[in-house]
Amino acid sequence: MSEEGLKELLKEGIALIRVGRAVEAVFFFEEMLLTYGRSASVLSLLGISMAKAKGDFYAAEKLCLEAINKSFYRADLYRNLAEVYLLWNKKAQAISALRSGLKVDRRNKSLINELVKLGPRTKPPIPFLSRSNPLNKYIGIAKSKFA
Repeated sequence: MSEEGLKELLKEGIALIRVGRAVEAVFFFEEMLLTYGRSASVLSLLGISMAKAKGDFYAAEKLCLEAINKSFYRADLYRNLAEVYLLWNKKAQAISALRSGLKVDRRNKSLINELVKLGPRTKPPIPFLSRSNPLNKYIGIAKSKFA
């Protein structure tokens, strides 16, 4: 299949994810893997689909990391990994993935916008204690629930 044909298939799969049909997207991308091989784009999008459809975050992370290892120079793959981490409630890892993507392409609007959306960390409630201190942790949790 031509490069353009593959791009059209990827767009179809992305559309499935966007409209909330992640289970169908999983089957779609698994079929693409069997037909077209382990392309970085397909691996990464399958990872997002699996995270959304099944909540299989370990497999999703593994697929996204494999995609990045295949094509480390593609910033969109880091964005996909960050999306998996956000679905997994791992904001710190998501921010780290986005920053790694910016090392590859520091002008990537998608990565910059996502970082801005996630926002900077707020100061801990008791600044002279470490963030990991239980007092800071539980006051911060309570503060975020009532804010």
